[in-house]
Amino acid sequence: MFRVILLGAIFFLLPHSDVIPIRVFGIRRGDFPFGIMNIIFLMAIFLWFIGKVESNKSKNPFRVYSAFVVVVGAGILVALFTGFEADPMEVLKVGKEEVALLLLYFLPLAVIRNKEDFTKIFIIILLVHVLIGLETMRSGVLSGSAFHDGKRGSGPFGWSYRGSDVAGAYLAQVIMFFLAVILMRGTKIFHKGAAGIGAFIIFYGIIATYSRGSLLGVIGGLLAMLFVQGLKVRNLFLALVVGVACFMLIPQSTVTRFTKTVDEKGELDKSTSGRLEYY
Repeated sequence: MFRVILLGAIFFLLPHSDVIPIRVFGIRRGDFPFGIMNIIFLMAIFLWFIGKVESNKSKNPFRVYSAFVVVVGAGILVALFTGFEADPMEVLKVGKEEVALLLLYFLPLAVIRNKEDFTKIFIIILLVHVLIGLETMRSGVLSGSAFHDGKRGSGPFGWSYRGSDVAGAYLAQVIMFFLAVILMRGTKIFHKGAAGIGAFIIFYGIIATYSRGSLLGVIGGLLAMLFVQGLKVRNLFLALVVGVACFMLIPQSTVTRFTKTVDEKGELDKSTSGRLEYY
């Protein structure tokens, strides 16, 4: 039970790492002793080792994670030697957080030992991220009014367009978990139904961020999962139903946001062109 509670604390602290230091301790995130992200990372490493299941290697894909660390390390070297970022410490900070974030994908696998553990962790992850989705919706605009940066939802991820982009990217990754539960064969009706409610709320949270990349990521992720499961009539029909439902539920302001990606002259807006250069 301790492992489950610790995992829930990590999943709650991460998206609220900007909010908790200032609201609870009156300290800005950057001034927090030792760093809030470092504390979460140490909690994750501790949980990884105490929850390790030796009898099932698939529950601890250490090789996959190690390969990702090598890729991130190579990216850090490229960024340092090409002068992509003037501050070397900023490069190392981003690299460290990338390594820490991927660990979250494997943490539940290191903790789940039976169906009871899965149900407990599923409920924790569901409650935390439904609240984050609702918080993001509350801070955004879903009335279908004209798009404006000041109306973008960011939830607990900070402020301005930066907080909205982070919120969109985070929720787009989380929704994949709930979509996987829905598509997974042999899942209980309770889990599928709860995952459907969670995915719906999180989807509208993503809509509230007006993040085009996040929405495209959700579509791409869903198509990838359907492809992995096989191009069966059931999956194609499901994709069609989901696509039509999403199109009907998306506010006009979000559609306007996409249409403004290219201006009257046929050129990409600064946000998109700058991002392509970054990629």
